[in-house]
Amino acid sequence: MYMENKMKQMKRTMVAVLLALPWSMGGAYAQSVQNDGIAPGAVQTNAARDNWYGQVGIDLSLQNPYGCNFMHVFPDGYSFGVDVAVGKWFTPEFGLRGRLNWENGIFRRGEGTWLRGFSRGYVALTGDVQLNLHNLFGTYDPDRMWNFYVFPRAGALYNVKSRKGSPLLGLGVGSTFRLNNKWSLYADLAYQVMSSVNGMSTDTGAGNNGYFDLQVGVQMNLTDDVFHWVGDGTLPCEHAVATTSFWSNWFLQAGVGMSLLNPYGANFSHVFPNGKTLGVNLGVGKWFTPEVGLRAGLNWQNGLVGNKHLGWMDPDDAPGQNHEKGGYGAAYVDVFFDLHNIICGYEADRFWNAIVFPRTGIDSNFATGSASPLVGVGTEQAFRLNDRLKLFVDVAYQVTTSEFMDSKSYTGTEGSNSNGWLDFNIGLQLNLGKTRFKRLR
Repeated sequence: MYMENKMKQMKRTMVAVLLALPWSMGGAYAQSVQNDGIAPGAVQTNAARDNWYGQVGIDLSLQNPYGCNFMHVFPDGYSFGVDVAVGKWFTPEFGLRGRLNWENGIFRRGEGTWLRGFSRGYVALTGDVQLNLHNLFGTYDPDRMWNFYVFPRAGALYNVKSRKGSPLLGLGVGSTFRLNNKWSLYADLAYQVMSSVNGMSTDTGAGNNGYFDLQVGVQMNLTDDVFHWVGDGTLPCEHAVATTSFWSNWFLQAGVGMSLLNPYGANFSHVFPNGKTLGVNLGVGKWFTPEVGLRAGLNWQNGLVGNKHLGWMDPDDAPGQNHEKGGYGAAYVDVFFDLHNIICGYEADRFWNAIVFPRTGIDSNFATGSASPLVGVGTEQAFRLNDRLKLFVDVAYQVTTSEFMDSKSYTGTEGSNSNGWLDFNIGLQLNLGKTRFKRLR
């Protein structure tokens, strides 16, 4: 009897614990959540005028032309330059920076062996996507003395002597060292690649050339550079929302599309049938704020569905065989700017969102094995179907180099200028999870 009573008592205790568990968890969850579903540690997104900074510095470039021994960079391939930049942090983890670099112009080294292609210097205009690793994997601290970030880089390079330009791609790391609320020191190290024909042509340049550059300088905060914690009593700015976890607000895209090739020297009115291809595309992206996000995409053209009448794509002796040899593809990254949310403020249930984006990446002609950097611009129109699905339509134009699409054989013009193509895509977008931004005002 004693054991039976003991067992009944234990059962009642277990039932009571099980019944109380959801309530206790709910209480714990309520303690770990603020302001109607906003997690602790969230900060307010800032106004468009906040968190801007300017940079001025000098740099050392180490050329790496195709076919040259990098061990000989001193004295054959080093040069000095100046750079200015302006940037903005949209969240403590994510920012954008535009940079202008004038190399071998003010501090001219003359006719070095590897510098003949740009003895008058070159100008590079680049955009960097900055990811602050301290804030991405740690906790945001506005008074942190040292911040470390990584950045992919894209842009264009103009050779002053040859008067030719090239798309440019790069990857870098950097740090800032805080001196006070207004001033910091910064140091960046990056590596960039560009076309040998359109960029820094050298005696040995046949493939993509590249260069390292080391930049050091001073950074000045141009505006309020502090993100405010949600719930700290600070009045949110207009359109402000609470930032979410890095793992929130991701989406997937899949669609089909048509590309219209535009090789240098060709008559675009003849794009049908000479330059039309069909393909498929995949994308994955994330919104860091309702206004700004990133998308990485893959586009495969002329592979699954071929154009037997294709005339503007290598192999030049039989362009129609491009389909049998795999077609061509592109891997790219887009920086999304949602115009509706920028101008009108965030609305989770808005039916139509208009987006514009700069694009950068690499394209490859599978039939010839060639690859080249590309840069472009585009727009996306997204139409909400329900909480998880959207219909999207993209239009973009990208330029690439002559290595990707040599037009001389079919236009009679040396393909040393930029080729390009216009593409149209339509498909479905799946939002991963139900996380939305939470408006604060």
